[in-house]
Amino acid sequence: MIYGECSSIGRASACGAEGCGIVPRHSPVDKLNRLRGGFLILLEYMYIKDLKDCEEIIAGDKTVLREFLHPSKADLKLRYSLAHALVKSGQSSQLHKLKTSEVYYILQGQGKMHVDKESSVVKAGQVIYIPPNSKQYIENTGDKDLKFLCIVDPAWKPEDEEIL
Repeated sequence: MIYGECSSIGRASACGAEGCGIVPRHSPVDKLNRLRGGFLILLEYMYIKDLKDCEEIIAGDKTVLREFLHPSKADLKLRYSLAHALVKSGQSSQLHKLKTSEVYYILQGQGKMHVDKESSVVKAGQVIYIPPNSKQYIENTGDKDLKFLCIVDPAWKPEDEEIL
């Protein structure tokens, strides 16, 4: 079920317009939040957020980040944070370390992951575990954007990251 703002009448409703796709909610629509022209959909048990609705930032390590989930930014019961990261072709993130563990899941592209004194070629479909306090960076060795998910547990905090 989708709850949202109907483009036909410009308000949260079930307008009945052809192709509207808005389903009426039988309780108040107070759980719906409008974000930058897109939707954050909060149902009783699910939380759905589009990548395009996540604010794009340049992280301290110089990756382009869009944060999906963070316990301090949404009323969710979780310990970790989840972000979408992008490193352009021929570029790399800056050497850094986190006090917490981190996991990368490569969505697109290929690169070389460096953790402490080890390095390895990585590609779409692979997961990388990065232990706490490890010096790390990733370089994009391919000809298209390197895209990956970052899971930080416990959730990322600025004071837990050190740029080297």
